[in-house]
Amino acid sequence: MRGLLLLAALLPGVAGGQTAALPPGTSGAVDAAPARPAPAQLGNPLSEAESKLAEGDFRGARALLEPYLSAHPEDARALFDLGFAEDAS
Repeated sequence: MRGLLLLAALLPGVAGGQTAALPPGTSGAVDAAPARPAPAQLGNPLSEAESKLAEGDFRGARALLEPYLSAHPEDARALFDLGFAEDAS
């Protein structure tokens, strides 16, 4: 009888699907569609290069990133993208 009472006391927590609270700004939705990359902005070589990376055109991305980095050598995002293109090709 005592075991039955213990089971009855624990069952609502298990059956109710209690979950831990999520951090602010997050969602428990598992079926959410993956985020799509933003469309390239015309005339922005970094955005165009990232679009080429997303398409798998690593040579095309490198061709855009190398001159861009000559003008912006401390752009961490562009440096990362170039490293990614170098590693992938």
